[in-house]
Amino acid sequence: MKKKPFTLIELLVVIAIIAILAAILMPALSSARERAKTSGCTNNLKNVAFAMLRYADDYNGRAKSCGASNNDWTTKNSSIYMLGPSYQAINRFTLVPYLGGPVYETLEEAKKHDILKVALCPSGRRDYLNPNSITTPLDSDTPNNSYTFSTYQTFHDLTPANDTDSGGRRYQILSKVWQPATRGLVMDSVLGHSELSATPLDTTKHVGNSRAFGIYRYENIATRHNGGANAAFCDGHVEWLSDAKIRATGSGSNTFNKNRGNNFWHNAQW
Repeated sequence: MKKKPFTLIELLVVIAIIAILAAILMPALSSARERAKTSGCTNNLKNVAFAMLRYADDYNGRAKSCGASNNDWTTKNSSIYMLGPSYQAINRFTLVPYLGGPVYETLEEAKKHDILKVALCPSGRRDYLNPNSITTPLDSDTPNNSYTFSTYQTFHDLTPANDTDSGGRRYQILSKVWQPATRGLVMDSVLGHSELSATPLDTTKHVGNSRAFGIYRYENIATRHNGGANAAFCDGHVEWLSDAKIRATGSGSNTFNKNRGNNFWHNAQW
């Protein structure tokens, strides 16, 4: 018996069915890939947060300084290269030893290398307009990592007059953070205005505030995981934050926010 060939209509029906199945499955596959990336990012943030907590254990409860009230060279350079690439002159002032990263002889040699893998979110870097660049052209060519520490948990106020001031004390001492499970420590970040803004990147606003380390506003939290962001808290756990929850964090500079008992940025009560 001769086999009856497919008619054109039957062939078109088969193609249409395949197209429909593909349309149904593609979003699911895309979502699964993003969930895998989100999971990888979560593991990264846990490792980075625990590295900071281990550092604090070794230094009387104090976090590694990610910013300072004066132009302290050690704090400035070690903050920029906190998660690599590290070089010998600053290595012990970074978190690289706690993460098992390599150490290069000089800054010039370090600049040829990328940040530690643990500092790179599978879904993107801080400068998402230059995803393949190891530096951020709009931020003085600092390392193009993916994560940023909260200013309010890691800023080092070097002014003696503030040592006994409650405003100064809210910085840096992780062992005294009030409700650590509610205080953001390190999170997905973006250079300049974030994806929450209508403008992909506003180079006139917030660029200077989104250096490699030091974040205090919701605009610099990256929403690269299904419209949300991952954040590690001062107790070491990691949460996914929705767009709405990120916006609700507001600005840590606002006086009202400083005294809210459940605020994401501050730990004003001891």
